[in-house]
Amino acid sequence: EGELTRTRAALVCEGSLHEAAKGLDLGRYLRLGKGEDAGGGRKRPSILADATEAMLAAVYLDGGMEAVRPIIRWLILDKEQEKAADRDYKTALQELVQRTPGAAVAYRLARESGPDHCRSFEMEASVDGKVIGSGVGRTKKEAEQMAAKAALEKLNGYGMAMKAERQWGKGGYIMRLARPDDAERYYAQNYDPLDPEVARLTGCKESFSKEEVVSFFMKSIEDCSRYFFLVISPDGDIIGESVINEIDWDLRCANFRIGIYQAVERGKGIGTWMIETTRDFAFEELKLHRLELDVYSFNPRAERAYFKAGFKREGVLRDAVKSGGEYADDILMAILETEWREIKGPQ
Repeated sequence: EGELTRTRAALVCEGSLHEAAKGLDLGRYLRLGKGEDAGGGRKRPSILADATEAMLAAVYLDGGMEAVRPIIRWLILDKEQEKAADRDYKTALQELVQRTPGAAVAYRLARESGPDHCRSFEMEASVDGKVIGSGVGRTKKEAEQMAAKAALEKLNGYGMAMKAERQWGKGGYIMRLARPDDAERYYAQNYDPLDPEVARLTGCKESFSKEEVVSFFMKSIEDCSRYFFLVISPDGDIIGESVINEIDWDLRCANFRIGIYQAVERGKGIGTWMIETTRDFAFEELKLHRLELDVYSFNPRAERAYFKAGFKREGVLRDAVKSGGEYADDILMAILETEWREIKGPQ
């Protein structure tokens, strides 16, 4: 089962498909628009990965499975097996962490002990300054491997930094992880200008500069304690977002919120779908124990949607915010893993 999982991952991973395209110099054969070509589209990983898939699909349609099988083996599988032969805990940890853009692994000597002829070293592995594993060995390299092994066990257990591409669909709408090349469109379609009602319902200010939005967008993608999903309409516009943030991997809890920027998209059931899909992701894949949020009392539609998804009121901060000069309450809600399991029933 593990080997099949790795093989499937090799086939669908953007990284391996991108590498295959580079090996074939596939970029030079693409037909691109002038703007995309001028913007470096021939070297863009996502475009090259898509082109590799399209090429393999064309071979399959033309000659069937017998024609495409040896090409897939030569182009992708054989190379993945070569990588696996050289695989170790440090390499595995590095590959896992690199799925989160901007995240990096570092090792630090925590302590050493014993006589000169029998030294013992303890190394710590950290991601973005947070220690996630430690190990002991007779050499620093051996200790680093043990630290990486401990870190992998924790990350694989809790899902931290495992930001492999995910995508869900409903009625032509798509929810997926945000990407760096979404930043400009995210600003133009939702913050230029920002709907005043969105600002009121979320408690943010009514105007943001492009620099502010793009900077925050990029930091959100790079933050390993945040999962930032975008909702794309059937027309290809970014119309909303769903965010899991402030993740505490020791307590296995996190904050949660959604937002639909376009007024015409509200009231279609998209918000309920976003809530339930992200909730399931949090408990099924991130292995969280608790998911919490807050919603303002002047937004009863949102409270009802969260309640329908299993979130329960835990408290009320009375007169904690203002809307239109009037005080309103900040309602605290949460759902636990056990409550989620009751909702989902036997699987």
